[in-house]
Order: sequence, then C-alpha cells, then structure tokens
Amino acid sequence: MKRGHWVSVHRWIGLVLGVHWLLMSITGLILVFHREIETAWIGASPVISHPIDIEQSILAAQKVQFGTVTRVIVQDDPARALRVFFNGRVGEHVVTVDAETGKVLSKTSIDGGSSPSGIVRYVYLLHQKLLLGDRGELLVGASGLFLLVTLISGVWIGWPARRQWKRTIWPRLAGKRWQKFYVLHRSMGLCAAVFLTMSAITGASIVWTDELRSVLTTLSGVSEKKEPTNLTGPVNISPNVALYQASKTFPSASFSRIDMPKPDQSIYHIRMRQPSE
Repeated sequence: MKRGHWVSVHRWIGLVLGVHWLLMSITGLILVFHREIETAWIGASPVISHPIDIEQSILAAQKVQFGTVTRVIVQDDPARALRVFFNGRVGEHVVTVDAETGKVLSKTSIDGGSSPSGIVRYVYLLHQKLLLGDRGELLVGASGLFLLVTLISGVWIGWPARRQWKRTIWPRLAGKRWQKFYVLHRSMGLCAAVFLTMSAITGASIVWTDELRSVLTTLSGVSEKKEPTNLTGPVNISPNVALYQASKTFPSASFSRIDMPKPDQSIYHIRMRQPSE
C-alpha cells in the first residue's frame, strides 16, 4: 500500500469519526471523576465514622423503591455513599444512600433520568453505548479499531527521517496556516501515539471482554474455573455477616461491591479493593 493511500485512509477516517472521538474523549474525562462529581452533587456526608452497614442502606432504599435488591456498590473511596440496585417490574433502578446517615440521596432508572444521578448515568451510557443499547456498544468498539488503524497510519506517515526527531517533536511554526497546523498535528500525534494506542486497544477490548477471555483461555490451554453449581438452599447469613467474613479474609482491603445471592444459589459475591489497587 503506497503512502498516498495511507494518507487517504488516515484523513477520511479522521474526518468521519473525529467528532465521535471528541465526544468519547469528553465523556471519558468526565467519567474518570464521575463518582466524585455525583457524590458532591447529591450532597453526601464528607466522612463515614462507622463500618459500612449494607442492611441499613438496603432498608432505607426499599422505602422509596420496590423490587429485588441485586447488588450494593460503594459510591467512592473512602465510602461516602452506597448505591443500591433494584430489579423490578419496571426495570432496574439505582438508589443512592448516604453511608453515614442512611438518608436517601438520589433515585434513578438504570437508563438515566432527570436527577443528578440520572444525568451522570446518561453520560456513562453515552460513552459506553451512545444511548443505543447493545448496537451502540458495538459501534463504540468498532470505532476503537478504526482509531487504531488511524494511529498506525498516522505514525507511518509522520515518522521522521534519521536525526530529524528533535525538529519533528519541537517544530518551528512557519509558513502558511495549514503548514503550521500540519507540523503541530504531526508532532502531537507522534508524542501521544502510545497513549492513544493503549486507549484504543483497551477501549475496544472492554466491548468484547467475554470473547477475548474465551480466546485467551483457549490459547493458554488453561480451563476457566467454573462457579460451583451445588450451593443451593436458603441464605443463612445476612449481607453484613458476609461482608464481615470477607473482611477477615482480606483485612487490609476496603469493601467495594456485593452481589446478592441469585434465586437458585446461596452465595454472595463480594469485591474488595486492596490499598495498592
């Protein structure tokens, strides 16, 4: 493939998907701090002075939302609020509860809404699925692959000649306006190529996590450990007791998330975050 063809590929993919990538960048930047933004917006207490009480948060959330509790997630770290997820007849909802007082701070549909939490949820869905459901998620994943092609072609086109790196990275802005933009684009593209490539690969990989896990498991020759299926029967311990047992296993870790037992099982899934994570 000749250089002129690579230039055309680089230019047209950038022109067609440039606005989309800008949208992904802005929403992604917001989502880096979305927990802190949402917690401050809904007015959570600044400090929690006692151990996390999952059952207190569930009881408080059940006063404003009917349905089956599926999971509870810590809003931020250190904990200021807990998010209680419900699955009911009208779909899935999220109720945010103050971790210190047990006060309900916000309620929203999993698909977003007009409340502060709902607006943040819209930003999340816009970044992940373009508000188009599973089809939108595939489009986002495909755009990551197109970004990867654009990066590879851009690096190939802009790769400087021998002993020209300093002049390329720190260009002298001269000539017409389009010439100035070109040298700036080349310099910034080469400097950010590694980070943008990592972003494109990891972003696309998130969309196809299950497929990649299956492929890597097959290539490695290691069988994936399956969850035991014979742990059925009544649930004999409460969420607080389950969290206490998990805390004894990882005493230095902080609680991050708990998934409630499914109807046909009697096990809790608890996620703990180590200090280095």
